[in-house]
Amino acid sequence: MVRNVSAALDAAGISFAVSGEIAVAGWVATGGEDAVRATKDVDLLVRPGDMAAIDAAVEPLHLHVDKAGGIPVLLDRDDPKRSARVHLIYANEEAPLARFCARLPA
Repeated sequence: MVRNVSAALDAAGISFAVSGEIAVAGWVATGGEDAVRATKDVDLLVRPGDMAAIDAAVEPLHLHVDKAGGIPVLLDRDDPKRSARVHLIYANEEAPLARFCARLPA
């Protein structure tokens, strides 16, 4: 999925960066393929102002932007399982988990 999404965003001229476990797996693989662990989640750093363009770019892949869980994700229109998704993390913004942890008592 990450290759198709990356190609669609590249074709639309949308800036993004792969992050999270996929990015780490790519780096770890340089030291040996057996060090890589499988993951179904993909994290992409994107600009908040690009959401409409992202939605349009991935529409031919039968994906859409869903913001219901608080973190925007790309879900399959035909099979919207939230377990197999692409997280859209806003670049230059504090992550929701960091905001949650900041509210916890010391």
